[in-house]
Amino acid sequence: MADVDFIQPRYEILELWRAVARQSYRNGRWQWAENTLRNSISDAEQLLCIVFPATNRPQLSLEVPNSIPDDVLDSLHNLGDSVQIPRAIIAATEEYLDRHTREDGTPGFGAGGYYVVSSESTESVSDDQLDLDSVVSYATSINLCLAILGFLLQYRERGARGDWVSRVDNVLPRVRDRLTAALTGLLRSFTMNVFSLDSEDGRFLIPMLNQEGRPDPAVISEFNQRMQVVRGRLREARLGVARAEDLDNPNLLFEIGWTWSIADDAPPFHLEDEDQSIGEIAGSQRKGYALSKPYLYFTLVALEAIELLSAERVRVLGLLDARQERLASALFIRRDLTQIYWSNLARFGTARWPLEDLPWRTLDGVESDYLTLLVCAVLLQDLARREANEDDLRRLQPLLSELANRGRITRRSLNNDQAVEIHYPGLRISLDGAEVLGPPLDWRLTDFSPLLLRRIAQAAGLTTNQRRRDDLLSLGINVWNHLARRAFIDGEHKGLWDDPSRVFDRIGVSAIRPSWTLNFRVVEALVSIWSSQANRATRNQDLGDMAIAMISEAEYKVNQELAYTVALQTPLQATLQELREAVGRAKGLSDGQPATAMAMCIPILQELDRISLGRNDAQRAE
Repeated sequence: MADVDFIQPRYEILELWRAVARQSYRNGRWQWAENTLRNSISDAEQLLCIVFPATNRPQLSLEVPNSIPDDVLDSLHNLGDSVQIPRAIIAATEEYLDRHTREDGTPGFGAGGYYVVSSESTESVSDDQLDLDSVVSYATSINLCLAILGFLLQYRERGARGDWVSRVDNVLPRVRDRLTAALTGLLRSFTMNVFSLDSEDGRFLIPMLNQEGRPDPAVISEFNQRMQVVRGRLREARLGVARAEDLDNPNLLFEIGWTWSIADDAPPFHLEDEDQSIGEIAGSQRKGYALSKPYLYFTLVALEAIELLSAERVRVLGLLDARQERLASALFIRRDLTQIYWSNLARFGTARWPLEDLPWRTLDGVESDYLTLLVCAVLLQDLARREANEDDLRRLQPLLSELANRGRITRRSLNNDQAVEIHYPGLRISLDGAEVLGPPLDWRLTDFSPLLLRRIAQAAGLTTNQRRRDDLLSLGINVWNHLARRAFIDGEHKGLWDDPSRVFDRIGVSAIRPSWTLNFRVVEALVSIWSSQANRATRNQDLGDMAIAMISEAEYKVNQELAYTVALQTPLQATLQELREAVGRAKGLSDGQPATAMAMCIPILQELDRISLGRNDAQRAE
């Protein structure tokens, strides 16, 4: 695939849709991933490759058959015509729900093949471990359920006919039940790790924060000051988190976020003023096994899912019922406090940020550029919610660029380059607690490139500096070109991801099937780029002042000509009225689109000058 100098998100999404439809729909049925270890994550991601952009970009909407654009119909022609496409998605949703509902009728969130045995073990993943709930499954299900709920409600109102109305009515409560269960699981996976200054965790955290060589008591004092809001709200709300009372002790440090599954000390979740557990609606509240400590990766995944709950589309379409609204409110508190915590941790001190001391190190001693990218992502989320500080974005820009270099995305890889391992086999993180049910388990992270692209797009959308925006978008183009070269180029998987051996010779092993995680991450990145391209960097004050001055002059001159012209229905009077209306349109654009307003003023002023010259010539002739 040839490199591009401009990313066209609509075109790239439609090309990906074409490949997804070809891979996923044959003989009138949805074809699920060929994996004997069935899991609820990749199946959801496979569906989301289509429904996520379709429900996030109105230009790609699929709910109303008569309104589907021609290029969309062409890309999804494998699913059928405009009437058959939404029906195929509904049928696939029904199958998904059937595949991931347990025998007792409760939603299943097992991660299956995503759990890999630790390299130190020779055993196989046990059946109980395969069925363990995962935060990634909760988050992906929230994404899918919100997309499908909006899709179903719109389709029922504007597109469903005959038996399809009743099929939609049957699917809706099943999707809502899964959403409620996912929200509950995410709440029970939130955790807090409290530790003393002289503990192993404390001995890792203090030096990481202390970038200026200050005395430890000064660092601890600043930590307590910065985390005062987090401590206070956690203590007040309790939030069902074990050891929340320990926050009263200023000599203890802490971290908050999400573990990889339900925390081993998580109690059944109850809503306020309800006697029974929410499990009656959400499905059985299962026992937790995950070690009660935050993981950066699962924290980011959870935060992204919670962010979707506050989207305007969710509010406008009324996608959440009253109980889900209350669950979402509890999650919003966790999101806010987690973002504040990690944002303060990343920018701790007054000199170099801990985040700028690459790579980021976790409290258990693991260090990786992937972890740095995760912290960047959480920081960007916090900046997006609290209005980005341009100085923070100025410091983030070189960090994102350096990560692209260190990840050998924008720099050539070397012989035996260990940096390539971030792409394949990826970063392994141990799932502490899973060994209770079998061998030690790991989770493998291989989505560094699309995750980086998405964060670059997000930063470009937040900055108010046009040059910084352009530089970030240029960096994004380089990352996209790297990603595009990793797609399959022939065979049944053509146009899908991911075969990193096409870019890195060192890998040596070609992928044999697509990864729906990588494909969905690419979709998310393209949607983010689309949003960034649709946003302007800022209103240029100098340009705005110039536009106002030009409009003022045009308005003055048109009023002067109207004062000299007889108030009769003459061609000149009609022309002046049109010019006056044009000045009004330019005035309306002067704040948001000053350059456009200036461009409109130029022909207005030229025409007024021509009229003025004509009038002066006529006066001299008299």
